[in-house]
Amino acid sequence: MVAGLTNGELIVPMTYEETMTSDFFEAWFQKFLLPTLTTPSVIIMDNARFHRMGKLELLCEEFGHKLLPLPPYSPEYNPIEKTWALLSCSCFN
Repeated sequence: MVAGLTNGELIVPMTYEETMTSDFFEAWFQKFLLPTLTTPSVIIMDNARFHRMGKLELLCEEFGHKLLPLPPYSPEYNPIEKTWALLSCSCFN
């Protein structure tokens, strides 16, 4: 699943069955996430290898948002990680 998190709620969730790719993520990011954000936002992103930061940063600027890439191995700074952990627990229990 890929999704955004704003005000404690998941937005534009999408499930996929294959391995996440840069092309898939960028398409979701551009077509679904960015248009959903109605006010200028700071988008926090980890360093997953499918996050091509240069391309995503340009897309953010086009839509009036800022991209904040996190340092490697720092999930404690990414609010959506807690949501993924809760979803994993509920899915596997």
